[in-house]
Amino acid sequence: MINEELTFQKFGYYSKNLALNSGKKIVANCDKCNKIREIRIREYRSLCYFCSQIGRKCSKETKEKISLARKGKTYNEIFGKEKAEEIRRKMSEAKKGKKCYLYKDGKTSLIKSIYTLFESGNWRKQVFERDHFTCQNCNLIGCKLEAHHKVKLKVILKEFLQKYSNLDIEKDKEQLLEIIKKYPLFWDINNGITLCLKCHSLIEKRGF
Repeated sequence: MINEELTFQKFGYYSKNLALNSGKKIVANCDKCNKIREIRIREYRSLCYFCSQIGRKCSKETKEKISLARKGKTYNEIFGKEKAEEIRRKMSEAKKGKKCYLYKDGKTSLIKSIYTLFESGNWRKQVFERDHFTCQNCNLIGCKLEAHHKVKLKVILKEFLQKYSNLDIEKDKEQLLEIIKKYPLFWDINNGITLCLKCHSLIEKRGF
């Protein structure tokens, strides 16, 4: 719907005084999402671009043309800076917390928080020092190293949460992290082994 009041405030004229093929701009609200946008009156549609695409099916040929036209371009180049920022924000919101396909009763965010703890960094450092900064699988030195958990962290976390089942993963997250800092099984260096990126990747794929 054309917003006559905003059009007059912004441009100093009403749309009803313009020819339908005019190149002058107007302010309009999308009839579906109510988003305000500035467009030329000859390009006016009751729905914004994104609402007009909902439920619309493209042929395979059309999809290929769109793909080729957008190939190698950034969101800023395709949609413009303002629209690109909005798309990124919506994509981010759609994947946060419980909306994330990896979300499992708050465990995902708790594991991420454990990796950011000082104790976690100190554990990795101790594992590297014990193994003389050498991959224990291929004996490579001077490469990027990772500390691998022999007993997976998610297994330790599962046992830990069973023990402290009286605490809520989300509501009592800070309290849980404080307990984790002092929980020996998380920081046992005998449960760690130094591996290079390649060896770590191979071991993870095998499920060890």
